[in-house]
Amino acid sequence: MKSFSLLLACAVTAAISVHGEDAAAKRLKPTPWHLIDTWWNLGQAHAFESYSIDVTISDEVPASVNLYIAPIGLGHLNKTPFYGGIQTQADGYQKKDRRLRKIGPGFLMSMWGQRGHDAIRPSQGGFCQSSGHEGDFVSVRRPHAWTKGRYTYRITRMDREVINDKPYTWVGAFVYSHERDENIFIGALRFPGEKLVLSRSVANFVEIYGRV
Repeated sequence: MKSFSLLLACAVTAAISVHGEDAAAKRLKPTPWHLIDTWWNLGQAHAFESYSIDVTISDEVPASVNLYIAPIGLGHLNKTPFYGGIQTQADGYQKKDRRLRKIGPGFLMSMWGQRGHDAIRPSQGGFCQSSGHEGDFVSVRRPHAWTKGRYTYRITRMDREVINDKPYTWVGAFVYSHERDENIFIGALRFPGEKLVLSRSVANFVEIYGRV
């Protein structure tokens, strides 16, 4: 992941300088701005048990920059699209209190083609979201004051569920901090199907999102 780390450092520097140039910002295109897009060809689709990717963040990122580092920028499980990663300014709500709020730096995983809250399993004290502003999706979010360092973003197959004679599988998202030796559970989402298949093509990206 060394090359990705170097590119990320350049992306953060560019984001900070643009954020401070108010006059120039008025002439820029609307966000999101994708700074890095990488596509990985796995050769073939694979029966899914777990998938992980390492990311090294080489510099501290100020919370004033809306930066999204997506180790899984786009993947498909049984053709259901999903993504997940690390944000400087995440938002969400809790199932018992659905007021949308800013939760600051954190981790997330989202899945498209679904709006039901019964397909969301937040971590203890975690947050979630169901929305249609980027297509119908559900999401789990976990506040975490991350810093520079090495992280492993991982998704893994969990328990199965049958609803109206149709099988579903819960997929959990985790982030491991190598510096802190800490494993953080973000939450889980319910995907259709019993035997999940991960698509051959998986992307990752870094973007500036929201208002700048």
